Amino acid sequence: MEFVFSYWLALTFQASHVVSEVEWPTPDPKDLTVHQDWLSFVDPRRAEMQVPTAQDYTDSWFWTVFTGALNHQTAHHLFPGVNQGHYPIITSILQQTCQEFGLSYIIPPH
Repeated sequence: MEFVFSYWLALTFQASHVVSEVEWPTPDPKDLTVHQDWLSFVDPRRAEMQVPTAQDYTDSWFWTVFTGALNHQTAHHLFPGVNQGHYPIITSILQQTCQEFGLSYIIPPH
């Protein structure tokens, strides 16, 4: 059983993280320190970093239930402490907000 769930989890993560559409930022080799402010929920640079490095792969109700809302990966990255039941609503707000601020919100066509 663990074998099956391990593959399911790996594939779920792959669909959101290991795709060519997302950005793969690289650190400045002259400054390899961890910037704690990137982890702050109030720092706007955190959102600017998270949005282009995550991809939602569908807004389907089935996949939301089947993956524990991990198909709403951008909302998950920005609001990890929020109950996953709110992710579909947050996702629509995020898409509008990203459009307003010129950020690319990545979700492939169905």
